[in-house]
Amino acid sequence: MRPRLAMFRAFFFSLLMTILVFPGWAAPVPDKPFNAALSAFSDANYERAEREFGQYAVDFPASPRIPEAILYQAQARLKLTNYAGALQLLSTNLTGVGAWTDQCLFWMGETYLKQTNLPAALAAFGRVVKEFPSSPRWVEAGIEEARTLFLQGDVKAVVSLLQATNGFFQVSLKGGAANEQIFRGLLLLSEAQLIEKNYSAAETALQPLAKLSLAPAIAWQRQYLLCRIYFERGQSAEALLASSNLLSLAASTGQRDLEAESSSFRGMVLEKLGRLDEAILAYTNNLAAGLTPERQQRALSKVTEIFLLQQKPAEAATLLEQFLVLHPDTPPADLAYLNLGELRLRDYAQKKEAHPEATGSLATNLISAHSAFDNLLKRFPQSEWRGKAHLNLGWCFWFEENLAAAKMEFQAAAAALPASYEKAVALFKQADAQFRLNDFAGATTNYNLLLRQFATLEEVKTNLVEPAYYQCVRAALAAGDLPSATNAMAKIVSDFPNGFYTGRAVLLAGQQLSRLSNPGEAREILTNFVHQVPQTPLLPEVQLAIARTYEQQNAWTNAIEQYDGWLKAFTNHPGRAYAEYHRADGYKESNNKEMAVSGFTNFIAHFPTNEFTPVAQWWVADYYYNSGQLKEAESNYQLLFQLWPNTDMAYQAQMMAGRVAVARQGLKDACSYFTNLYKEASCPASLKVEAMFGYGSALMSMDSTDPNHLANYETALGVFSSIADLNPTNRYGMLAWGEKANCLMQYALYTHQYETLTNAANAYERVLTHSLADPVQVAQDSPGHTLLGMDHFAAELMQTGLHGPVVEHVLHRSAALLVP
Repeated sequence: MRPRLAMFRAFFFSLLMTILVFPGWAAPVPDKPFNAALSAFSDANYERAEREFGQYAVDFPASPRIPEAILYQAQARLKLTNYAGALQLLSTNLTGVGAWTDQCLFWMGETYLKQTNLPAALAAFGRVVKEFPSSPRWVEAGIEEARTLFLQGDVKAVVSLLQATNGFFQVSLKGGAANEQIFRGLLLLSEAQLIEKNYSAAETALQPLAKLSLAPAIAWQRQYLLCRIYFERGQSAEALLASSNLLSLAASTGQRDLEAESSSFRGMVLEKLGRLDEAILAYTNNLAAGLTPERQQRALSKVTEIFLLQQKPAEAATLLEQFLVLHPDTPPADLAYLNLGELRLRDYAQKKEAHPEATGSLATNLISAHSAFDNLLKRFPQSEWRGKAHLNLGWCFWFEENLAAAKMEFQAAAAALPASYEKAVALFKQADAQFRLNDFAGATTNYNLLLRQFATLEEVKTNLVEPAYYQCVRAALAAGDLPSATNAMAKIVSDFPNGFYTGRAVLLAGQQLSRLSNPGEAREILTNFVHQVPQTPLLPEVQLAIARTYEQQNAWTNAIEQYDGWLKAFTNHPGRAYAEYHRADGYKESNNKEMAVSGFTNFIAHFPTNEFTPVAQWWVADYYYNSGQLKEAESNYQLLFQLWPNTDMAYQAQMMAGRVAVARQGLKDACSYFTNLYKEASCPASLKVEAMFGYGSALMSMDSTDPNHLANYETALGVFSSIADLNPTNRYGMLAWGEKANCLMQYALYTHQYETLTNAANAYERVLTHSLADPVQVAQDSPGHTLLGMDHFAAELMQTGLHGPVVEHVLHRSAALLVP
């Protein structure tokens, strides 16, 4: 019995030790709640899985499956994007999961990846590879480490890691491993080598996959990399051929995104080969319903771009319109509306520039553009393109001259656009609209805002900064804010000394100061600019502006000296006419008439069609008239009405030519001047009356030996009678009666028809009793000096010794009228 007792004791001891070592024997593992949680996880019910695995850890703290429960709970949190919760769970239990430490580290790495904490992810995956070479996650962790390096952009490190002779990947390859992780590694290695432009190595990395039966998605990735290798190596024809297989593989995966990527790649290759119509067809495949908005947007952009490259804007617009008919409210439609509107707007602007007078078709384009941008904003108020839509609507209103609406749209664009060149343009145009609307303070504010916020952007600096400074000068000057104007002017001179707008800004400031009766300060600004920028293209204009400041101060000697220097320096400049004229005018103003007439005469000879030439011609004519050189005066007046006919100056010159002819006793010429002037249909009425007065007076002044002397008197009498009849209540009529009286008197005395003297006396009486008559004024104003004429009339009668009732009656009336 003792041996049996000994055997029993041994069995009992062994059983006891087993129970102590494997406590589950004492309390069986609760598999049912664990498996229920696991089933929820497998069914992707991650909320339930996370909750039940957590409860399992609470209910069964001694279970040997606690590490598994922790890992599954962490994975569930990861799926639920509760990354902080997953990390908290994994890091807290890292030291207590025993044989599951490698798994814990692996999932910590995955969680860090989701958080884009790449250094922490690298550390976690690296520990798995280095510390747990027998882990089932060893290769996968290594691939994730390589992927993390790739995400960091360190492709050299990726290649080094995957090609290390004794590294996890090469060891696995040599061992004949062929699973999804190995395939991923080979694809990643090829991708990294492609980025490094090591095309042969990239292609070699894919070769092991060619002999294997791959899952459709892996097979597609391999083919896609191969296509890209061909394309980037410059083998576009081979890339195109390979893309056919790429499309087939994409279709076999059933993944629309891979099909779209394949079509996009094929379009790119066709575009490279210049087969643009085929490229359009390839890209158009990605406009189909069911693809992501990003895919559709890229396709729309590419197709539009190619049509524009082919100079086919109408075809691009048609494609966009067709897309919008089918998909007016889908997410990519906002970009379609934007592109369509921009096409129409661009077409309008180009045609308007080429044919400013055109209206019909241009208006249609502008209306279409307006409608497209309106649709974008109404249908997609939260669109990422709304800022550009407002900007383009602003341009539509700008072209329509609706400045108030343009200002509002540019303002909305500036508010909606991110910091960019487009935002700077919106601010600039908002300020332009404010300037045009006479809101000069608002314009200055926005020009300055643009300069403060965007002056460092290269495109803004190139295109907008200098004109913004210039506009600041203009706006501040218009607002009367001289300090702001001169400050902006100083900035543009400093930053853009030889800029297109710089000299203009200085000229504006100088001219405005001159207009404000501050020519000295204006001259200082202009002179300083010349010293700072002596090679400015606007140097001639600036120097002329300096001369004008001297004119404003009546410093004629300085002005003449400035013009002299200018004319010597700028021998072929368009401003020579201005300088030559104003130099002559300076001589005139300084009373140096000889130099003035010489200067004006030279100016007329050099610039016969200049706007100042008639003025110069008139002065020269007046000069000769006033100095008694009547023939020269007459010829210069003649030039005026011959070279510049049908102008007020021409009519006045013709009148002056007649007066000069009278002064030199060329009465027939005078009559011709006066009658031709009267016949001019567009001659002012008042000057016609003067011309008729001159004609009548010239007729009366002709020598009595002229065989037509009586006829001249009769014609003159008719002229003055006509003037008196046509102007019964005004000064011209009153004066005509005086000339008529003189004419009647001379005619009666010459013909000895004294019985007609009563007519003369009646005419004199009409003058002196006229409602407008002032005898003193009549004596001064009348061309024939009516009072003197009547005095002469009475004296003539008395000297003749004529008698009779008519003569006595006339003498009596004359004496009565002549009494003061």
